[in-house]
Amino acid sequence: MIANEGVRERRDRIRDFIDSWREVPVVLCDRTLEVLEANPAAARLTPAFHTGVNLARFAFLSPDRVVGDPLWTRMSETTAELLKRSIEEHDADRPAARIIGELSAKSRDFAQTWASGDGHSGTSGPIVFPTPAGEVRMVYNVLNAPGPEGDLLLVFVPSGASSRARLKRLSEAVSPDEPSTSSDPVPSR
Repeated sequence: MIANEGVRERRDRIRDFIDSWREVPVVLCDRTLEVLEANPAAARLTPAFHTGVNLARFAFLSPDRVVGDPLWTRMSETTAELLKRSIEEHDADRPAARIIGELSAKSRDFAQTWASGDGHSGTSGPIVFPTPAGEVRMVYNVLNAPGPEGDLLLVFVPSGASSRARLKRLSEAVSPDEPSTSSDPVPSR
């Protein structure tokens, strides 16, 4: 119980940190890529960045998944590699085995991607979010959050003036309490 209290306190501090970044989209995930917290700037970009959503499930099992789309495929591969990296850095446990088993059983693309492992670390790179304000091109960086739990911080920085302007329009058009109506994230080419 005391160990869990330490985890909660650490995650609460990280949530406060995330919330302080009003202009920069930031997401806190556990090591199986379940979203634990996303600031409003991130939540406006995609429905994937909402508490409780598992990014790997979203990438491979979403009904909105565009099979064969090269940009969606790259995003899915990056997500699988990030999941693999996260799990390899920590001992595999029941939740990790469960998500890998579920995705392998339900998604042939995941099973093939997981088995092949192209070696891309998934720790940084370009990504495009189609939004109501237009395409928002970002560069993402994956940071290890403090603590032994294996939590990850995903930080997104707009790439160029037009993307900064679109991100700003999104923040002005949608209040932080409203659900996002944007499309899925798609890595850039």
